Amino acid sequence: NHEFDNGWQNLKRMQGLADFDILSANLLQEGELFADKAYAIYRVNGLNIGVIGLSMEDLYSMTVPPNLNRIQIEKVIPTARKIVRMIDPKTDLIVLLTHQGFEKDSLLAVSVPQADVIVGGHSHTELRRPVRVNGVIIAQAGSRSQNLGRLDLSVRHDRVASFTGRLIPVRNVRIPNKSPMKALVRKYREQIERQYGKVIGDLEISWKVSKDEESNVGNFFTDVMRAATGAEFAVINSGGIRRGMPKGPIRE
Repeated sequence: NHEFDNGWQNLKRMQGLADFDILSANLLQEGELFADKAYAIYRVNGLNIGVIGLSMEDLYSMTVPPNLNRIQIEKVIPTARKIVRMIDPKTDLIVLLTHQGFEKDSLLAVSVPQADVIVGGHSHTELRRPVRVNGVIIAQAGSRSQNLGRLDLSVRHDRVASFTGRLIPVRNVRIPNKSPMKALVRKYREQIERQYGKVIGDLEISWKVSKDEESNVGNFFTDVMRAATGAEFAVINSGGIRRGMPKGPIRE
């Protein structure tokens, strides 16, 4: 859903820059596929692996509607069934790439048992180990780049014979000073600090975010909204406030 935060036109431009496949079988614009492809078949270790992209059905409730102008979303399960039937004879393994959470992925596994694996990308569901539902393996690594998910499969006779999986934490990993990644991070950090390092104010008390109760940063935002509009009261959804801020200098 966040791919559309800057509008569908921007996402189209980004697709033109990508050097990898962007897949979505159920995202349409004026009757045509919005993504590059609905699915792709990759040859890996002697196997033909079909990957089908499936966008969330409630996209309009997760994105600012004007950013989705002329975008239509088809139902996930009927779309998955249709394409699985199409590519099943051509593949040894079928992966459904989704973004809808474990509960809906479990329903998808029950409804489309011909699939082998469902990978929930950025679904906010953290499965420490893959789960098998109706014979279909479901793997999800949580959100906020906290984990790298690894799934190892043994495939025989067009089915998964065995599998293992785990989550590899990537936060707080020490990167060697001579690593090319360290140099890349330093390069972009310096660019960001030059552009956004200017101090524009000072915060006397830390802003603390809460999704379950009133917060001081939420009160600040609603006070500003009320003052700017002349309203008697203002409301903001707490989930829309993504982060707090420690007391001290406020940088641009």
